[in-house]
Amino acid sequence: MVTTILVCAAVLAGPLEGQRVTPAHVVVLDRSLRSTAGELVSLAQGAAVLKLQDGEVTVEQPVAIVRSSMWGPERSWPGLPPAPPQDGAAVGAGAEGSGVWLDLTDGSRLRGDLLAAKADGLMLVHKRIGRVEFSLDSLASLSTATDGRLAEGAPSLSARPAGDTLLLANGDRLDGFIESIATPKQLRKGDGLEVTIERAGDKARVVVPIDRIARVTLSSSAPRMPGPLVWLRSGDGSAADERTAAAEFTLERGAAGSAVREARLVRAKGALPARIDVALLQGATLAGWSEAAMPLASCASDGGTMDPIQGGDQPLGTRDLTIAEPGEVRWRLPAGATRITGWVVLPEECRRWGDCTVTVSTIGKQPAAPRPVTAFTLNSATPVAALDATLATDGSDQVWLSVRVGEGKNGPTQDTVVLRHVLVGLGGAAK
Repeated sequence: MVTTILVCAAVLAGPLEGQRVTPAHVVVLDRSLRSTAGELVSLAQGAAVLKLQDGEVTVEQPVAIVRSSMWGPERSWPGLPPAPPQDGAAVGAGAEGSGVWLDLTDGSRLRGDLLAAKADGLMLVHKRIGRVEFSLDSLASLSTATDGRLAEGAPSLSARPAGDTLLLANGDRLDGFIESIATPKQLRKGDGLEVTIERAGDKARVVVPIDRIARVTLSSSAPRMPGPLVWLRSGDGSAADERTAAAEFTLERGAAGSAVREARLVRAKGALPARIDVALLQGATLAGWSEAAMPLASCASDGGTMDPIQGGDQPLGTRDLTIAEPGEVRWRLPAGATRITGWVVLPEECRRWGDCTVTVSTIGKQPAAPRPVTAFTLNSATPVAALDATLATDGSDQVWLSVRVGEGKNGPTQDTVVLRHVLVGLGGAAK
């Protein structure tokens, strides 16, 4: 796999001197998924310092950080990109270029202006990270504002494309092997994006105006399990969110008594750093995350009587997982799963009549009775239950997590359950 290369970094100015800085209230998770909440003072050298009411506390070896306003049983983040532009509206954010979303194999999802493309890579201008070059090998998909899929939010970090595809705005599609993507040296609205695609042994060069393309997907560049990622708000008032891989991510302590102002982000080893206003930070997974935890949303739904309804991508890669009616959903757990944390919620719109039981258990490969993990009842009096339990397993290499919803005294009416910010703990052992 070819490493993504940052060729030029943009530096954002912090708040003006004398201007009040809004404190960054965050939740920090350690390797055991224990959470500590407070005002962020610094994050560097394998430790997070938080300010509490009675002083400061240091969390050693943090594996994740997330803004407090986005983490909790009633706090869901849809992560929806902005609506597509109206007819005649500019596709790009500026006078030049073409606004696109790039999904990369390192888990990044970035929006910017596509300045140029050549056979072996793309060049994107990002308003905070600067000018960035990506190899074609690191590209999973390229989407424009005409892609209706964008209204559904960012794709799952574990998504796997079915094949190389060129999808046009009118719904037409070409399937095959995409050999190259190229553009004029300076791309402007209406310019053609040249895609070379091989279909059944025949190579065809297709030149299509950029605003007529909805999506280009490359199957050979399936997203891998991501390393450290940083989630950012767009900063332009839209509901868009982005995530970027980071070889280095730190938040330095400011002047005495001041709140942290900026994050220092380096996308790839040896690249120039970018300074990001901390107000745009939504969350970040850090070194050791992949050994400590996996979002339940990244586990395959396998068996049971139904599949969950997945919501949009949220910080740390979690998604709302909705069980819409009484029944059972099963997920195949990763090797080494030892713990589960998060919340089980009866949605507010279901609290008038909803009354159901929720039973969580594990099921091994060998035929045996499910091993109980936890159980509770959700209704208007207790609409939320915290998940924080050890997973009972039989030591087999294949274990499933079962969540069964049973109807209560009011029958199945409004017995809908949402699993929110659910993480599977992997023991936290460093590798």
